[in-house]
Amino acid sequence: MFFLAFFGFLRCSEFAPSTSAFNPAIHPSLSDITAHTPDSLIYNLKRSKTDQFGESFPIYIFRLHSFLSPYEPLSEYVSSRYANHSSPQEPLFLTENRKMATRFWFSKHFQSILRTSGISPEHYSIHSFRIGAATTTASMGISDETIRVLGRWSSEAYRLYIRNNLNDLRQAQARIVSSKPLGVFKLHPGGSSSNSAYCLQRRSPHSESPGSDSLISQTEIRHEIFEQISSSNADNLKKSRNILEKIVWRKLPKFVGEARLTEKNKSKEQLTETWKAAVQKYKPTDPTVSLNAEELPVYVVDLDHGMKDKNPIESIYFYSKRNPNQASTIKYYQLSSFLPKKFNEELVRVYYRRTDDQTAEDKMEEKLLLEEAEKCFQIWCTEHFGLP
Repeated sequence: MFFLAFFGFLRCSEFAPSTSAFNPAIHPSLSDITAHTPDSLIYNLKRSKTDQFGESFPIYIFRLHSFLSPYEPLSEYVSSRYANHSSPQEPLFLTENRKMATRFWFSKHFQSILRTSGISPEHYSIHSFRIGAATTTASMGISDETIRVLGRWSSEAYRLYIRNNLNDLRQAQARIVSSKPLGVFKLHPGGSSSNSAYCLQRRSPHSESPGSDSLISQTEIRHEIFEQISSSNADNLKKSRNILEKIVWRKLPKFVGEARLTEKNKSKEQLTETWKAAVQKYKPTDPTVSLNAEELPVYVVDLDHGMKDKNPIESIYFYSKRNPNQASTIKYYQLSSFLPKKFNEELVRVYYRRTDDQTAEDKMEEKLLLEEAEKCFQIWCTEHFGLP
């Protein structure tokens, strides 16, 4: 996975999907790696961030005269899978339980490998492979055009380029393995340097990498905070790690109901008290179900345009054809009659927040509980908000 991610300039989603439900039509499968020539492979990228029309991309992996050549390990991996009677439609990369390797699984094992190697995981993210590949090639003097093609920053440019310049891609990969190790790509400014790791690029917090304006700024590092929290062992991040883990594994609170509040409605504390009283008073139609208000918390949600109850149009300046060089606020008589009279509202929502692991029997009980909770919520809304 490391070789393919680095030499293929891959985003994590392009080889390790975020979902655990495998779909051979869109997710990487064993048949996606095929022989191209006696010394090159093609990885058929089915889906990509820049692929807006659902077309596939061929990622070329070449045999290089180096112990870091990606061709040999990938060829041997695919051959061994077929030798063990794997189906071409099975996931390309498997977990210990022969399930599809997901983004979460890859990140977890990546961090584990770094710790075992004596390298701090805090200096890495799952995007380090793609970012490291871009900065490595830039530091080797490879043209921006070739790097854009390798990283597929422009899907159309990629398709046009590979028709006539395939040899340039081979030479670019060869130059990567001929360079000296460049160290560790660091996510945070500061911290001590770690031992060199070839597949990841180190960048000083006080200097720009070659080509950073045109390339590195385009790489997707927005998930670094997510990965840092997930891989951290800090006690002050324990609660955050638990929340992120529940998000990844879809252990989310279940929605019970929602109602719009009016100006005359009570505060959140008062709403909570009346809701607790309603839950205690409610008699479930199913005698096997028992509602607990602590598992059914009340949330008050404020919705507005970022200016609370103010009209955002009043703070917007407009240009006119008559005076294109001067901006001014719009007059009241120029406003559309479709504008609302109020620009904010409050909603009260109730969720069922039990999110622990459940058996099939637990899920059935939860379904019955949610049905009863919805009935209780409707009665509560009718009594306090006048809702049908």
